[in-house]
Amino acid sequence: MGSSSYRIGDGCSLSQALRCGRKSRFGWMQHVITVLAFVLFVVGCTVIGYMGWVLSTSVTVARFMSGELVFTYVMVTLGFLYFFSGLVGWVSSFSENYCLLRLFMVLVLLMIIGEVGGLITLYAMQFELADMLQISWNEVNQNTRNFVQNALECCGFTGPKEFAYTNSLLDSTCYQELPSEGVYTSETQAQTVQELRQDGCGIQMEHWIRANKVTWVPALACLAGLQILTLCTTMFVIKRKRKTQRSSRSSSTRQLHDYLE
Repeated sequence: MGSSSYRIGDGCSLSQALRCGRKSRFGWMQHVITVLAFVLFVVGCTVIGYMGWVLSTSVTVARFMSGELVFTYVMVTLGFLYFFSGLVGWVSSFSENYCLLRLFMVLVLLMIIGEVGGLITLYAMQFELADMLQISWNEVNQNTRNFVQNALECCGFTGPKEFAYTNSLLDSTCYQELPSEGVYTSETQAQTVQELRQDGCGIQMEHWIRANKVTWVPALACLAGLQILTLCTTMFVIKRKRKTQRSSRSSSTRQLHDYLE
């Protein structure tokens, strides 16, 4: 047979093999997968970076190995899943490797299953929002607590009384400055006094979460939609690859049959 009748796997003649080899096997979906994988990678790096900072400033090795830090284990696991899935997706889109693309699809599917399973578990065990906030408050570092105390103008999880039974010191974020009583002239400056905040951060955080559903619910919905879109995109590319292979095989079989006749 001449070179014009010879066919390779993607349907190109031998004289056009080099030109067809330069074309992207993923098509324009390659750019979509790259963007989606990059977003997952950034989310994973952010979670891992934050949890690494928390662990390095608040948790000892013995406490980490005790198996009691539920919030920490969940966040670290999710962070690594996002990180590795984004990295694998990025590499698969760059190299156009279908084996890595299948691995990317499996990792994203595991993330979705894990998140849905976690929500079902919380609902089945009847976990209240206050319980989850209490667990996360006990496992984060003091810098995170200080940020919450300053932002929500509160002190401790249940109030300043909880510090009476621990060796923890009250941070300056537990105090608010109020003008002191007195008469001041234009030459004198008003003096301020520090008053201890009595509201606990647990109630304040719960109120903030319920009052700002418009903010965090769409954010979580966008993250879930990103995962579903990533899963559908990878499945579409893999399905198109299988369809192309079947059509190529049928075309080769038909050509062989015509040649034999």
